[in-house]
Amino acid sequence: MLTWQERFNIGVESIDNAHQELFRIINKLHNVVRTGGGNAKWTAAQTIKYVRSYTLKHFQDEETYMLSINFRDYEAHKAIHATMREKIIPHLYSRMEREDYSDESIKFFLSVLEKWLTRHIIGHDREIVQKALSDAAGEDGAQPEMKTAAGNLPGASRPTRAELSSAEGRGGTGYRRGVFLLAMTLVIFGAAYAAGGLLVKSRVDRLDELKASTRSEENSLARLKAATQAEATSLAGLKAAVRAEEAALAELKSKTWGLRLTTFPDGTRAIILPEGMKYERHEKIEAGEYAGFEGIVVQMDSE
Repeated sequence: MLTWQERFNIGVESIDNAHQELFRIINKLHNVVRTGGGNAKWTAAQTIKYVRSYTLKHFQDEETYMLSINFRDYEAHKAIHATMREKIIPHLYSRMEREDYSDESIKFFLSVLEKWLTRHIIGHDREIVQKALSDAAGEDGAQPEMKTAAGNLPGASRPTRAELSSAEGRGGTGYRRGVFLLAMTLVIFGAAYAAGGLLVKSRVDRLDELKASTRSEENSLARLKAATQAEATSLAGLKAAVRAEEAALAELKSKTWGLRLTTFPDGTRAIILPEGMKYERHEKIEAGEYAGFEGIVVQMDSE
């Protein structure tokens, strides 16, 4: 069962509401599996179809929102959705249909979905809002941050009042303007250098996180495929064993004509003739492989 916690809120009402709805549906499916009942399989199948359709719609809505705010990692985030939508969910869905929505297949579906959803909300969806907040902060206070960053670089300090006074005596206003422009150039260059370094590092770190997340999901998919293949092999072996048993039974029936031996409650033993076969007489066999044995002569209705 899933419990909604404050840490799952990302701050976008439509997305948070969709995530809460997914939690509610997943918990409903847990209750169906736990309580069972005559219509349990049908109810589970319908609930799973709703989970699938709602999840795909949520992905579309979330991607539309990311485009509306020009989310810089839109393509990477969309690729994560695509892996879930086109690979993981179809595999899980096929397994449940193949196993006629058994409790085991549904529990496996819930386990994968819960882990993926909670990790995705905390690890990826939160970044959507973080990006929007960082953009807003950059628009409101970019210039003060640039000055602070440049102040730590050698040669980037502003000229002192004494230096400006001295400059008046060596060229007046023109020299003072030149010193000021040089100092501002150093400030701007230093700020750009620092901001560029931070941006590159942020992008590299983000790329490493995305690669690690992709590898983790690929490993999960590989394990899921391996489990599916193992179960398919096991099912094929079981079907082959059933066919062999059916063939052996058919061969036995052909050799015994469908005769059956039984013992009545009083201890009397008897031979049960199949439908369409009638007792005619019994006599002692005179020659051949069964010479000396008592034989029963029967007659088929078609004869």
